[in-house]
This record gives sequence, structure tokens and C-alpha cells, in this order.
Amino acid sequence: MSFSQFVHRVPVSFFGMVLGVFGLGSAWRYAATLGLGPAWLGEMLIFAGSFIWLTLTLIYVVRCLTEPKAVREEFLNNNQFSFISLLPAGGVLVSTGLHPYNLLLANTLMTAGATGQLIFSAWRCAPLWRGEFASEATTPGFYLPTVAANFICAMAFGTAGKSSICRFCRGFYFRSPIFCWPGLS
Repeated sequence: MSFSQFVHRVPVSFFGMVLGVFGLGSAWRYAATLGLGPAWLGEMLIFAGSFIWLTLTLIYVVRCLTEPKAVREEFLNNNQFSFISLLPAGGVLVSTGLHPYNLLLANTLMTAGATGQLIFSAWRCAPLWRGEFASEATTPGFYLPTVAANFICAMAFGTAGKSSICRFCRGFYFRSPIFCWPGLS
């Protein structure tokens, strides 16, 4: 299999792995603070999640450069587009993992990821509110840009102790999913 074939075969939904690995790593990190598990295990899982995100991001960038038509088709596909929102949301998760080690890099990645997620959600999900989307195409993955990614961003800003942005998160990132979830169902 050539490199181009490999890059094309990696689906954007693989970014969902980052959420699972980070969730497990965060649980172990918290368990270590309570003395219920080794700290190194949580840190290794968070490092693994960061590595997975970085690898998938590089693959997606290569795909954007070498196969822009396929990326556009994925973006316009009603069953696949929502997984693209996990790219910036995964970056926000990586920022929470980096926070204890490199504050500047963590805050930069958190801000860039939250901004990217917000732009993607506004751009790609706006047609939904205008009724330009078939309701039978609504799948569970459909909630990723409007619900899951928003909660990830709110969690990250809370972890970083950004009080002014947290107020925005409570106002927008927490209320937006509450309205989107039943509104899209």
C-alpha cells in the first residue's frame, strides 16, 4: 500500500480515539491525585492521546494538500462532516494534557482549538438551522460539533482557570448544546 493510499484510508472519525484515550488518561490522572492509582499511567495515556491527535492531524493535513477533492466530499457528506469537528476539539483536549507542563503552548492550543471548533460549527451547522438539511440524515455523530466539542471547550477553559472566558463558556458553550440537542432531534 502506498503512502497516498494509506492517507486516504484513514477516516476522519479516527479522531474519536483521541476522546477515548484522553478520557481514560484523565480518569487515571484524577485517580492518582486521590492515591488510587499510579500517576505515570494517566500521564502515559494522555501522552498517547496527544501522539494520536498529532499523528492524525498530520495525516489530515497531508490529505488536505494531496486530495482536496476527497476532503471536500467528506466535508459535504452529512454522515462524515461532524467528525471533522473532533480535530480542533482534540487539540483542546491535548491542551488540557499539556497544561501542567507548558502553559503557553497549552493556552495557545486551547484558544486555537476552541476558535477552530466554533468556526467549524458555525460554518457547517448553520444550514441545519435554516432547514437545509434532511432530518432523516441526523445521526448520533451529528451532535459532535454542536454538543460534544462545546463541552470539551468549556471543560478546557475551566481547567485552565480562565474566569472571564469561563463566563462565556457557561453562557455559550453550556447553553448552546442544551438548545442544539433537542432542536436537532
